[in-house]
Amino acid sequence: MLNISKSSVAYLKNSSWMVLERLLRLLSSLFVGIYLARYLGPTDFGRLNYTVAFVAVFIPFVELGFSSILLREFVKNPEHKKHYAGTAFYMSLVSSVLMIGVINGLNLLVNESQNIRFLIFIYSLALLFKPFQIIDFQFQSELKSKKSSIIKSAGLLITSVLKIVFILSKAPLVYFIYVYALDIVLLSLFYVIVHFVTNEFNFYSYFKKSLCYKMFFSIWPMIISNVAILLYMRTDQIMIQNMLNEKELGLYSAATRVYEGIIMITTVLTISLLPAIMKLKLDHKAKYHKYITLFLSFLFWSNCALALLITFFSEGIIGVLFGKEFLDSSFVLVIVSWSLGLTAFGSISSRYFTVENMEKKLVFRTIVSLSINILLNFILIPLYGINGSAFATLVSLLVGNYIIDYFDPELKTLVKLKNNALTLKFK
Repeated sequence: MLNISKSSVAYLKNSSWMVLERLLRLLSSLFVGIYLARYLGPTDFGRLNYTVAFVAVFIPFVELGFSSILLREFVKNPEHKKHYAGTAFYMSLVSSVLMIGVINGLNLLVNESQNIRFLIFIYSLALLFKPFQIIDFQFQSELKSKKSSIIKSAGLLITSVLKIVFILSKAPLVYFIYVYALDIVLLSLFYVIVHFVTNEFNFYSYFKKSLCYKMFFSIWPMIISNVAILLYMRTDQIMIQNMLNEKELGLYSAATRVYEGIIMITTVLTISLLPAIMKLKLDHKAKYHKYITLFLSFLFWSNCALALLITFFSEGIIGVLFGKEFLDSSFVLVIVSWSLGLTAFGSISSRYFTVENMEKKLVFRTIVSLSINILLNFILIPLYGINGSAFATLVSLLVGNYIIDYFDPELKTLVKLKNNALTLKFK
């Protein structure tokens, strides 16, 4: 019992550092992000978000799903850690070079604006540094998330200060793209510095061809899942840019910035409670179900109460946060706010799948949600503009985080827990 207790404490301390870093990122996103949106205005803010979204879709092909695979292999095969890390590094490096070529090839085909093409080109170059972030997985596997969290927080602080300096000096849009690229570069450099200072193994000296083949067959489901998730998060922005214009995307992005800030709070709460949920699963299954129901109910109904407040005060919220230029995004905020409860369901479902070893179900439900979202965007954006895109998000979340559970016999328990949460049945 003593060993279990010690390991639980170690896990809790490890996860607490991740939670703290996410809270800092939330504060930066809300305050610095909103300050940046006010400075750029709807059109340039739309260009910024489109550039980030366009490149982000290809990041899973650089990361190659190693976040899960390496953590598993580092723990299972610590004696071969250097070979796994080195092989993953070179696989990711080759992929980053290929993706930069693909991104900019599509950039030339899809985007007519020379300004947008240049912004995407600059930001895409930062992907060359992404492979070094496999060092983070080593820290996590050794329950050393304190190192990762300090590194990420330091990078966040530097780039946040730079954004404020550039705003005050009235810098053009391209400077902020440099900062977004610098965020990736700094993070990678900090990892490398800490890696060598702490005398960790020299992963870059190792590559094993046989592991390359083995890992490829393990990572492709993760790549598909991560691409689907990122497309789901970014496809509305890309479609608004191409079907409407940059100003409309800027308005839409302002509303979703508030929405994503609230979502991050839910994510932080669910991540921080994951260790407790896992322990309940092991020790007391009845309580495990009861507390998941309580947590589902609390997050769903509190988010619905928040959505009601936003519905009445959306114009005031947008006006205070972003200024009069963004007032046309207030109804978008109303629509997406009513999906907050469904997002909470999705976040807790993800933790439930982790505890129950059902992670593969996330792939299918994400692909279904993405398909519905894309189809509805094609239909609704021409008819209702950015409000149509917001409604597409609401419907796809309803299907992906609730309705879809009814069609999976293995999720009868989860359906019951969600329905009990909705009807306030906690016994």
